[in-house]
Amino acid sequence: MKSSLTFIKSNTDQFFKKWDRTIFLSLFISFYLDIVIFLANFGFHKVMEWNDIPYISYNNLEIFLTKPFALLGFMLIFLFIIFSVFIQFSFLIRGISQIDSSTFQISRIIKDTYKSIPRLFGPSAIFLTIYFILVIPFAGTIFKTKLLDKVVIPQFILDFLSNNGWIALGIAVLSIAIAYIGLRLKFVLPLMIMNDMSFTQAMKESLAITKKKFWYYTLRLFMVSAISTIVAVIVYILVYIFQYIEDGLVKPIPLIMGILNLSLVQLVSLFVVLWANYILIQLLLSNEKVKPDALINQKGVKQTRLPRWLVITFVSFTVFFYVVGNWIFLVDTVEHPALNISHRGVDAGYGVQNTIPALEHTIKTAHPDYVEMDIQETSDKKFVVMHDENLRVLTGVNKRPQELTLAELTKLVAKENGSSAPVVSFDDYLKAANSHKQKLLVEIKTTRYDSKDYVSNFVKQYEKELMDNGHEIHSLDYNAVKEVKKNSKLKTYFILPYNFIFPRTDADGYTMEQTTLNESFVDEAHLRKQNVYAWTVNDVDSMKKMALINVDGIITDNSSDLNGVINELKENPKFADKILDYLVSVDLEKSLGN
Repeated sequence: MKSSLTFIKSNTDQFFKKWDRTIFLSLFISFYLDIVIFLANFGFHKVMEWNDIPYISYNNLEIFLTKPFALLGFMLIFLFIIFSVFIQFSFLIRGISQIDSSTFQISRIIKDTYKSIPRLFGPSAIFLTIYFILVIPFAGTIFKTKLLDKVVIPQFILDFLSNNGWIALGIAVLSIAIAYIGLRLKFVLPLMIMNDMSFTQAMKESLAITKKKFWYYTLRLFMVSAISTIVAVIVYILVYIFQYIEDGLVKPIPLIMGILNLSLVQLVSLFVVLWANYILIQLLLSNEKVKPDALINQKGVKQTRLPRWLVITFVSFTVFFYVVGNWIFLVDTVEHPALNISHRGVDAGYGVQNTIPALEHTIKTAHPDYVEMDIQETSDKKFVVMHDENLRVLTGVNKRPQELTLAELTKLVAKENGSSAPVVSFDDYLKAANSHKQKLLVEIKTTRYDSKDYVSNFVKQYEKELMDNGHEIHSLDYNAVKEVKKNSKLKTYFILPYNFIFPRTDADGYTMEQTTLNESFVDEAHLRKQNVYAWTVNDVDSMKKMALINVDGIITDNSSDLNGVINELKENPKFADKILDYLVSVDLEKSLGN
């Protein structure tokens, strides 16, 4: 413990002596990542445009079987991203290894990185791809990158898997195993970058290094993480307390102090992340097997000194953008808050999904703007309100809705959340909603058992009533979305479970799963006059996050809780509360590009 604290203290002293270089290196890497992201997005969009692909989702991956050039284009861009991730880490590791030397030069870091690129071809490319996709995003205790931000498991999948005890246990064991592998392989990148090893050589060496000193390195990693977290939390608490007191002063003092306090939070976050990165990289470079000196202490290298004025200029611009952004954030009032959309008509687990008793209870207690519900086709080409493709879970009947007539289906009783209610036809559900002036967001669920006229029959039968009462449509099937748009003027959304690349469709908007939904997606949709609904958002912090990135609607199982969040935002809360919302809603490390 003592040696670990001594190591951290000595490197912290070095960090503050060379803080200007660390910041400059961080800004350089951030600029590099922005360029890579722009080029990758541009490439993906062009490949989709040239091959007439409107969107990418799990339900249209077969399109690559008929469009091999699109597959080739995507693979090349994907390899470009993998190489870019390696280059980012090379910049980081080489840069920090040279910060304490008199030869610190961005041009030299780029040159040394360029020499490492040939190592990426061949088998190493395959291993690196696996390492970056499976290990870095899920066990990235040191190396993190916004280039791999979207390599995540969507929350709705985790929620589904966690409902089964054995599967949940399996996921927990797998998560521990991946974290362990990540810790054992943490020397792979430094050895590849600094010692010019292949991936397999670096992997074997990393396993050998951590075999005897696993807990030695793990303890130091934990201490750095704990210290950075404690420092940040203390600063955040103090800022909140000071702002809470300052909110009671005369105007405009609360606003001015709010801008300064929020800017302080962001600058502290920046320094904490930079400090942690510096200490952790130095920890890896301190091992005798990693030899940075072989690359940085070469004769004939011109000694240079980074102009401090340049760093101060960059920091000043950063602070300026913080201040302007924070002023906008703090004075902005929510004139058009996100719509409250009750998921399947159930609030806080009361009642059975997609049934009239649950609908009426939710209308009475939560007053949602919309109720999201599901329809499927029956064997006699009518429409039943049902989400599941098999009736077994809710009704105990092991059949598909498409195998039974509407009359047979409405005789069944669905059970959930300790309640029971009859399965209902869409006619009756729509009638109940209209009687309460409750708007619906109707999900058209499709299966391979549906008739070819399923969607067109639905639109033909219900278009006028849906339009007259302000109801909307969405579907996970883009063919269904196109069919609705072709035959009606109903507002229709396309459901996307994953934000891979922004789609180019004729939908009026998108219903996006919350895990990968970000502000960039929302902003681009709004530029194209398309709305965005987020699903399924059930905790208060996530609700605030979605509201702060300006989604147009939030689909939730807890509409009453969402009402509280929306009311808080509408009431123009105190600046202390807004700062608190920022802290709980923004992933600071991702926002800093680390």
